[in-house]
Amino acid sequence: MKSKLILAFAIIVILFGLYGLATNLSNPTSPANHEPIKEEPKIRVWKLNKDVHPGEFIERNMLSVENIPESEANGLGFVDDVNLDWKAKTVFKSHLSAGSLLTIDDLVQPDQDGYIDFIIDENKIPFPIIVTPSSVIGGVIANGSLVDILALTGLNGTASNFGNNSGSSKNTVSITPIISAVKVLLVKHQLIDTNRQSDTSDEQVTLVVELTRKQAVVLTVAQRISEIEVHKSSGYYNTDDLSADAGDILKNFKAITEYRADTTTVK
Repeated sequence: MKSKLILAFAIIVILFGLYGLATNLSNPTSPANHEPIKEEPKIRVWKLNKDVHPGEFIERNMLSVENIPESEANGLGFVDDVNLDWKAKTVFKSHLSAGSLLTIDDLVQPDQDGYIDFIIDENKIPFPIIVTPSSVIGGVIANGSLVDILALTGLNGTASNFGNNSGSSKNTVSITPIISAVKVLLVKHQLIDTNRQSDTSDEQVTLVVELTRKQAVVLTVAQRISEIEVHKSSGYYNTDDLSADAGDILKNFKAITEYRADTTTVK
C-alpha cells in the first residue's frame, strides 16, 4: 500500500513537471529590450608625422588624418572636423613637433601678407621686377624657380628699322646677363587696363626675386638703362651663352671692338 502511494505521488510530480515544461515552451520569455549603446561622434584632425620649421613647404606626406572622440577633440580645442585646403608652396609659420595637431592658422599661403618673410634667406632682400609675359622666357616660372636676369640695351624695333639707323646706334644693341640663378620668391599676375573705352587690358607679371644688396643696386641701375628679360634657369651652362649683340644676328655686321689693357669688350 505504501509503495502504491509513493508511486502515485511520483506520477503526480512528474505530471506537474511536464505541465510546467509545456507551459514554458508554449510561452517563451521575451528577451529584455536592450537599447544599443550610441557610439561617441568622431572629429577629424590632421597630425604631423615629422618635425617642421618656419618657412618649410608643406607636403601631403608630412601629415596623417585621424578621427578622435568628440570629447577628446573638444578638450584639445576642436569642435568640428579640421579642413586643410592649402595652395602650392604654402609654408609653416613656426616650429612644430611630430605628433602636433595642425590647423590652417599654422600655415602661410602665397597670397597672404607676410608670406615672403617666411621664405627669404638670411641677409637677402626681396626685389620686385615688373615685366610683360613675353619677357618671361623658358617655360613656366613659379614660386621657388631659379631664373637668370638679362639686360637688353639698344633699339626697340624690327630688323629693318635697325638697318636704317646710324652705325653708332647699331653698335649699342646687345643683351647681357646681369644676375644668374636667383630664386623667385613670388609670382603675381595682374591685368592692367590699357583702354577704358574698348575694355582692353594687358597682363603684367611681377616677379619678386631674392637678391643680395649688391645685386639689388646693380639691377636698379639696369632697370633705368635697359629692358629687363627673365629666363628660367635650367641645367648647367656658361653665362657667356646668354650674351649676344647685333653682330650675332645681322650678316656682314661688325661691331666695334674696344681694347683696354688686357681686356676686350665688344660693343
